[in-house]
Amino acid sequence: MHKSTIVIPTGPVRSSDAKLRRAQSLALSNGTALRIARELIRRKLAGQEQVARYKLLDSSTADTIARFTGDLRQADSISTIRLIDLIPGTVRFLMGPSTRLQGR
Repeated sequence: MHKSTIVIPTGPVRSSDAKLRRAQSLALSNGTALRIARELIRRKLAGQEQVARYKLLDSSTADTIARFTGDLRQADSISTIRLIDLIPGTVRFLMGPSTRLQGR
């Protein structure tokens, strides 16, 4: 039998960059967090729309997701963005198994 030694590199838990920490702390109050969240969810919804339209061949669900992607532009809070993010999954769940990829 071979004896092994596990080596785990560790480092600081948080960044030592004061400018980064300050920017992170201000992100909610200066709108940066809202812009980032909006862009991340926009990209996620665009991907879901593409899957619905071209993999599931479900243009109705794809069109619904596209409408919510449009609503994302007017979202004025993180809570609203979270709500918009939840809706396409709920739509797919309510539509039933035909809107889910088979065998995955």
